[in-house]
Amino acid sequence: MKRILIMLAAVGILLLMASCGRDSARVEICSDGSWLGDYTITGDQVDFFCTVKIINTGSEEQKINLYGDSSEDMAGGLLKTGRLIAHPADDPAGTVLSVLPGEHAYEVVFTGEYAGTPVKQDRLLPPLEIVPLTEAETN
Repeated sequence: MKRILIMLAAVGILLLMASCGRDSARVEICSDGSWLGDYTITGDQVDFFCTVKIINTGSEEQKINLYGDSSEDMAGGLLKTGRLIAHPADDPAGTVLSVLPGEHAYEVVFTGEYAGTPVKQDRLLPPLEIVPLTEAETN
């Protein structure tokens, strides 16, 4: 009986050690390769055209939503809301970004409602937030 308990404890320790060595996949912004290209005001809409370099450390494609905090532009009167969601530049109706493994640049557009002041506070990319999506959320 003592041998069985020792064997089970050894197997448990080995499994614990093996799982601690695994690094889970991360998706993060590479700020050095990301920038705000331009913005346009059309009617009641403001579009910010951006290039965002994203690093996916995993080996599989990841689905994410990308948010920008444009609260400074809201405070300055350019936007009615400060939190904007990105959409792929080639899919104005979509909000899901498919991030490939490795390091890649993505063309995205943040769209917000125009508040009446045609001045952007700065020419910087807003602070960005990545929200990973589950498979159920992307279907």
